[in-house]
Amino acid sequence: MAKSNGLIETLTPIPANHMDIHAWADYIELQCLFNVDKQVSRNDILDIVRPRVTDLGEIHDDFIPSDASESSLNESVVMDGDRWARECRDWFLNIQYRMGAFGDSYPFMLSPRTDSILLRDNLDIKQKLYIFFLLAANLPYASNSQRFKLASNFECLCYRALQMLMPTHAEVHQFGKSSTNTGRYTGTLWSKVNTLASDLNVSLSSGVNIEHFSPHDTGDNGLDLVAWIPMSSRSSITGRYHDGADGLIVIFAQCACSADQWASKQHSSSAQHWRSLLQLKADYVNMAFIPFCFRDASGGWHKPHEISATVLVDRLRLMYMLRDYTTENGALEWISFADDALAHEEPVN
Repeated sequence: MAKSNGLIETLTPIPANHMDIHAWADYIELQCLFNVDKQVSRNDILDIVRPRVTDLGEIHDDFIPSDASESSLNESVVMDGDRWARECRDWFLNIQYRMGAFGDSYPFMLSPRTDSILLRDNLDIKQKLYIFFLLAANLPYASNSQRFKLASNFECLCYRALQMLMPTHAEVHQFGKSSTNTGRYTGTLWSKVNTLASDLNVSLSSGVNIEHFSPHDTGDNGLDLVAWIPMSSRSSITGRYHDGADGLIVIFAQCACSADQWASKQHSSSAQHWRSLLQLKADYVNMAFIPFCFRDASGGWHKPHEISATVLVDRLRLMYMLRDYTTENGALEWISFADDALAHEEPVN
């Protein structure tokens, strides 16, 4: 394996399921990003995929015929060139969709024959933002030392995106146990839950007391971001809002970079989950932020059945929410990850 830049150490294995077309589109973009020539063709991808399936066994059950014997497996995969070509064509169709959907923010471009993808020159901040989300969506390829930093910076950008979505007088805060959270909700979970209850003008659920919380628990109970819209002005004396009643417009959100776990984690910030701690009279909006472009080539959700009672914010929606983002909005550490990836000049295997 060639020397890495400490950010992405490998592009092995290939995506496990050929039907996860959005993951394959990401994989092709990563191959382009870390290719010495900053471009990759369909044939290049096929040359990468075929030996990894036949020689290394990187294959999903969907690729294996139910009656295939071990001796015939390699032969069937090698001979089924037409199927691989069709799969690769679909992956590039998803990339073609992304070009249209992300517009000028998309850092790649397709060749006139749409059989190759190339990295654009002199990327602007929006295109670098896309590169960061691409990296955050593919943590298994990142070095262990960088994964937590990528995830923390992703949460911070989701915080900025929620700020830009909400009215200017709204309260938006990080709640999660992230290195970028230095705001209102820090310390022990017990302390954070009490502060949150006071902010939302609600009481703790019956029976909830300090004895149920470890004094060493600084976790977040599955909540990364919280936002609400005040319904009154603040007191000039106490600094608290004059409206002390509950029933505010509230958003709870989870930020997840794991392709395998985001669907289950979306419920950790739901009202049903948090009613065990807070007496909530009204349901609030539950959101899940993910760095994936969770789309098929038509722009619909890739697997809509995995989204449950949640407003899903994927890469496309995040890029739109951050459309007016500038360096003056803060949260700048993420740029270094994009710049490191763009400066990489040696291939990653």
